[in-house]
Amino acid sequence: MRKEFTFSLGFGFTVMNCKMAQCNGQNQMPGGGGMSRKVTKKDAETYLKQVKEMFKDEKDKYNMLLHVMRDFSIQRTDVIGVVERVKEIFKGHNNLIQGFNMFLPKRYKITVDEDRPSPRMIAAHSEAIYFVNKIHKRDENVYTSFLDVLNKYRTGHTDIIKVLTKAASLFEDHPDLLEEFISFLPG
Repeated sequence: MRKEFTFSLGFGFTVMNCKMAQCNGQNQMPGGGGMSRKVTKKDAETYLKQVKEMFKDEKDKYNMLLHVMRDFSIQRTDVIGVVERVKEIFKGHNNLIQGFNMFLPKRYKITVDEDRPSPRMIAAHSEAIYFVNKIHKRDENVYTSFLDVLNKYRTGHTDIIKVLTKAASLFEDHPDLLEEFISFLPG
């Protein structure tokens, strides 16, 4: 006997039938299974408002979420496809990913641990901060100019060659700083 249930993402439409075998035999209830309460239309509206506000300057991200939901409702994609697309759309916005989880069956919950920086990244960040502080202690003018050139690079107003040229000029009297700066560069 094949048991099926339907869960709703709460976006005003029923999304898909999930065969018990596909959903790991869990008795899911509408709104996300394993949850203590049913997700309401109000929950969905509140969540959509939050997404819209977060991406008010990037309306395409909000529209992409709506497309994902539409594709799911017409069974053009499955739950796994939705999860993958939502992770990509909301990358770096863990609060939105966690909010979206309320609409998913328990076994499909998106974990945000993978967005945490690795210990290696944390160590590199600490070394970079130490390096910038070292520049500041030695020479305030060099420090200010260095931050300015880094900011221009970060915002796309200069390229890496100009950054290196400027760093070589700034660190002319500080060869150890130039060597340390170069060690931060890839490959």
